[in-house]
Amino acid sequence: MGYILLDSYRLNKSDYWITKSNLTQEDIQSISQLAAWQSIFEVMFLALFIIVASIIVFPNRKDKQMLKRFLFVHISLFMTILLLSYSLAFVTPSPIGNLTQPLITPTLLLGIILIYLGLLMIKEKRYKSR
Repeated sequence: MGYILLDSYRLNKSDYWITKSNLTQEDIQSISQLAAWQSIFEVMFLALFIIVASIIVFPNRKDKQMLKRFLFVHISLFMTILLLSYSLAFVTPSPIGNLTQPLITPTLLLGIILIYLGLLMIKEKRYKSR
């Protein structure tokens, strides 16, 4: 929600900055600071995902139930955030792309983890069939 509020604030301020004929140094600093805060939110979201994945997935590679729960919880979380972002795109000035941007890299990493787990299962089935 902090990311969404920050993005909405940035878009509202951009309307003000567009109307100005010359931007002051203070305006430029404000624009840079808002961009930095948004980047911090994105990095924090990604770092949280990586930390949770490294704590749960890699030490518990053999526990299929744990891995299935991890995937289910994260896919559900990402879908919920996606639906919430889509809904908020109608009531905030932020477009859907801005609202879902923090999900892009974690979703790609989740896909990589899913492929990795699929390969582990295939390897395990081949090993058992021998």
